Amino acid sequence: MEVSGRRETSRNDRDHGGQLCQPCRGEGDEVPAEGYCENCNEYFCSSCLKVHRKMAVTKNHVIKSKDEMPTSPVKTDPCVQPCDIHKSETVKYYCHQHDSVGCGDCMVIDHKTCKVELVSHVSGNYGNSGEIKMIKESIEEIERRINLVRQEMKGNLKTAADMKAKIVDEIRHFRKELNAYLDQTEAELLSEVEQLNANDVDVQKDLLKECDSIESEVKVFQEKIDQHEDKINQLFVTVKLAKKRLETYQESVKSLSSVKRINSYSFEPSEDLKALQVSQSPFGALSVATKTCTVKKKKTIADMKAHFLRELNVRAENESKCLITGMAIISSGEILLADFSSKSLKVLNIQENKIVSRYMYSPPVAPWDVTIINADESALTLPVVGKILFMNTTEGLSESHTLDVKPWCKGIDYHNGKIAVSYTSYPAVVEVLNMEGEILHHSDFPTNRSYFPGYLCFSKDGKSIFVSDETHNTVQEHSAEGQLKTKIAENLKGPSGLVVTRDGTIVVCDHDGDTLSMIVPTTRKVIPLFVKHVNKPRSVLICEESNQMYISEYNNKCIKVFDLK
Repeated sequence: MEVSGRRETSRNDRDHGGQLCQPCRGEGDEVPAEGYCENCNEYFCSSCLKVHRKMAVTKNHVIKSKDEMPTSPVKTDPCVQPCDIHKSETVKYYCHQHDSVGCGDCMVIDHKTCKVELVSHVSGNYGNSGEIKMIKESIEEIERRINLVRQEMKGNLKTAADMKAKIVDEIRHFRKELNAYLDQTEAELLSEVEQLNANDVDVQKDLLKECDSIESEVKVFQEKIDQHEDKINQLFVTVKLAKKRLETYQESVKSLSSVKRINSYSFEPSEDLKALQVSQSPFGALSVATKTCTVKKKKTIADMKAHFLRELNVRAENESKCLITGMAIISSGEILLADFSSKSLKVLNIQENKIVSRYMYSPPVAPWDVTIINADESALTLPVVGKILFMNTTEGLSESHTLDVKPWCKGIDYHNGKIAVSYTSYPAVVEVLNMEGEILHHSDFPTNRSYFPGYLCFSKDGKSIFVSDETHNTVQEHSAEGQLKTKIAENLKGPSGLVVTRDGTIVVCDHDGDTLSMIVPTTRKVIPLFVKHVNKPRSVLICEESNQMYISEYNNKCIKVFDLK
């Protein structure tokens, strides 16, 4: 007895090349096809067609009758884009609700209740869609803005060079009118000019590099779009991935526009010194004004409030405990972490919220604090063995070299070719080293009491070093030449990690008070920075480009992220 839609293929069907129902054939039955679905690129028998037309996800597909269907399946362009999260899987599915593509694992984990379809079902005539035009226009707009920013940066560099030449000429002309005793002050002023100019050039060059990086990545997307114009599925996936990345790039370009500033300075000779050597007043001074293109003045940290955003996982696989004692920003998307408990250095990817690289010194030694030397290199303290370890951070983590220092080196910071290190061994001391490990200056603490200078950081001009002392609940200021200046904050509650913002505000963790404090640069007044959901903060990191603050806690397995508004 023959069941409708399920009969054995006759010899005549096979001899004349009749197509078979593909779903039935997958079950071992050879049933002649009665229709063809253009969306699925499959042949169906009459029974399978009924089911296909009733299913919600396929009821609107285009079906060809037996007389209209092609004699062979239409060739399609399979999508081979690997999933960003699940590297061994390919992107095959599209979620309507979130307008995103992903692999099967992504859909099961993050889109259980969403309407999900195969990319091949929804791509259709996507090559003619308005979204592609919009993405291309976004790429062109970013490239246009980058070119404008680049032109401004080059103009700034020329202005800086012209100002430098002009000021140097004025200083040297004025210097000729004075006696020999002014040689030292002249050299100091020239050095200050060189430093201001070098800072301007470094800032502009760094911004130019960031422009080149964004432009390079945007061009990659443009090339992919051009490459896959005749491959609809791959084009669909490429554009969807580019869409979200471009939003990030647009924000980055806006951020570049807000920081492209140089110092405008002029030479102001001393009227008193025009009377030669009588008063021995300073040779002169540089009046510095910042030329900036920002439209809206940015808030200072003291004007902002911290809003809890989320937690970031800091555990690597098979780790049971963590204690993040030091943090530093590698890039806009990655943070370097010193994990004292697991005796390792880690790279945390902020977007993916996972540890992407991990390094352990051999034999395993716990790191304490970490600082960034340049775009490719960082340095961290290894207290127990008394070493400063330099690490390459360009692709994962790899050891560069070490410097031997005294045991129980704790806090570390870098500024303009110099490294400041604090030691908690008795007697406590702060040292300033060059990059070869030679001690340039040292600052001793009083020997009649014990101190615990666990963290330190340079001021923005590099002339001072701020040191937190948990034992006496103070933050002290030391000169870069090794003199203890003053206690700038007292009666804190176990001050530990600290950071200095661009405007000079010092933000310090109150480890025993479950809060943070701010020290205002002009008045040295201590005011609280109210944060919720924080318990025993150990170290703090502030990204002023994104206005986000990262706080590690004592013996916690995560970092807490706050928006500063």
